[in-house]
Amino acid sequence: MKKVICLILVTLTITFSCTNQKKADVDHVSSTASPTPEYAADIPDYILTPDLVQTELLGDLEFFDGTPRKETVDKIYDFLDLSRGVHCFLSGIPAASIYAAFEGFKDAGLQAGDLGLFEELMDDRSLFLTLILPRCME
Repeated sequence: MKKVICLILVTLTITFSCTNQKKADVDHVSSTASPTPEYAADIPDYILTPDLVQTELLGDLEFFDGTPRKETVDKIYDFLDLSRGVHCFLSGIPAASIYAAFEGFKDAGLQAGDLGLFEELMDDRSLFLTLILPRCME
């Protein structure tokens, strides 16, 4: 599962973050090497994974033959852990907001099932917690 997540993240990173870089010149084998086989595919350069991908958020990601190096994998997993932690924290804000509102109603003397009414209209001096609703409820 980790390999699939890493592969998806690397693919997205390359797709959206890759700048147009010229590939480094590769030392060619001497002229005595065998010619290219007839069945070799002509792969476009834009499909190949470069050896170095520069991103704004993660910095430089290094690859060898399209495979991420250990440092790159560690960097990506650390980023995934951080982003999941931030997501969990942000997802908990609406629940904490509603809980605080209920506690405030209890402190005002309301019990479960009671309806709170004001004797006068509310104004800007009223101190009420604003409920933060999840996006799906907006």
